[in-house]
Amino acid sequence: MKKLILVFLLLGIIACQKEQQWNKTPSGIQYIFFKQNSQAPQPQIGQAAILDVNIYYEDSLLFSSKEMPDAFVLPIDTPKCQGCIGEAILMLHQGDSALFKIDAVKFFKYNANKTPMPKFIKKGDSLIVYMKLVKILSKEQIQKEKEKLAKLQKLKEIELLTQYLEENNISVPPTKTGLYYIEKKHGYGKKPHKGDSVFFSYTAKLINGEIVDKTPENKLFGAKIGDSTLYKGVEEGLQLMREGTEATLIIPSKLALGEKGIPNLIPPYSTLIFDIKLKKVKHNK
Repeated sequence: MKKLILVFLLLGIIACQKEQQWNKTPSGIQYIFFKQNSQAPQPQIGQAAILDVNIYYEDSLLFSSKEMPDAFVLPIDTPKCQGCIGEAILMLHQGDSALFKIDAVKFFKYNANKTPMPKFIKKGDSLIVYMKLVKILSKEQIQKEKEKLAKLQKLKEIELLTQYLEENNISVPPTKTGLYYIEKKHGYGKKPHKGDSVFFSYTAKLINGEIVDKTPENKLFGAKIGDSTLYKGVEEGLQLMREGTEATLIIPSKLALGEKGIPNLIPPYSTLIFDIKLKKVKHNK
């Protein structure tokens, strides 16, 4: 149903471009307002906005906020360049809807959150951006939304972890911190303690199985226990191992990246699965 709505919206966008006259800002942004209420509030730097957004290149839809599971909330910052999409957002009042022609190269350079620009887009091309400013959020509301989202993400992490343990028939109890340690192969070598150096290979995955990091083939990762180089869960797990041990560590987000995550790689509140082979321990005096 959503895709059908987007098709009709795309057809309407194309028709609107042909039938209406574009206005232009001094910085080069072209625009057409569908709805404009100059009496309504406008967003200010430091606030946030809930937006409906659709981004098109020619007759192709590149992005739609309607495909996102939650409302699309965007912090209002100082525009990163003249003619950037941030400038267009500041033109809107709450409840307004409009079309904007944005320089495509500027968009991918300054506003696409490190998403590479598609090869078929060339210098001088424009993106057509439909935006409706649904609601402006104050700093207090932003904090409440963050807390609400964090709570939902934490609950989702517990749900996914419980499902993973059940589907993989994992019955070992967690440690006091919440780490799950599953030994695959017992080692008989030295056991690391705080201050010791460890050398190991690993594969790190999200709970859905997607690999997010791994040591290169025939290479080892070296670190010192206690120097904050390692995730807390990895450090704890290594201290349960001996040289030659192979183990799987199921690491809740509180023992890894927590609420931060890594943009475009590891979402906030993600449980991580580490498959580790401890090859060498060096006792440091």
